[in-house]
Amino acid sequence: MNRRSSWRPMGGNASEAQAGDGLDEEIWRRLEAIVGAGLAGDADEFADLWQRLEREVTDHQRGLAGIYVWYIVEYRVHEILQRRPTPQDLQQLAGTANSRFATLIRQTEASLEDTLCTVFKFASGDRQVTGGRLLVAGSAAISVLFNDTAALQKVRAPLARWYAAHAAKFRELGSMAPPRSAP
Repeated sequence: MNRRSSWRPMGGNASEAQAGDGLDEEIWRRLEAIVGAGLAGDADEFADLWQRLEREVTDHQRGLAGIYVWYIVEYRVHEILQRRPTPQDLQQLAGTANSRFATLIRQTEASLEDTLCTVFKFASGDRQVTGGRLLVAGSAAISVLFNDTAALQKVRAPLARWYAAHAAKFRELGSMAPPRSAP
């Protein structure tokens, strides 16, 4: 199904954080739209928005998207469990939402458990989810771990503080390496 995306670019310089918190406003708004499509269970819109992000933003912004997704997944799992998870915790958490996750991204290669274990550095080499697959699978994970985009919005301030504290390291790494620990 080829439908028109609901995402619209912001006016002005989209790479400047319009909220003044240091996050890239364009990337944040795109992630909100992607997660919104995921929350609605709209796999077509979810895929369309990710494809547009891939085509329409800079490499630096794609790197930021990966950092934001990584942080949000880690933050949300900590929030749900109220502690650092074990591999068994991630397996149980994935078991409750894996069917919605698999339907959303329409692939069996990256299960929710593999995605969560990758984020928390528990995944073995053959089960790691990497590159663009991790961005898409991480966004799908966010979509099935949150109840609404308002809850996602609450993560923005902690993400901005954390990112500001680590921005120099990300610049040194080229903004492409996943963080060691988010929250």
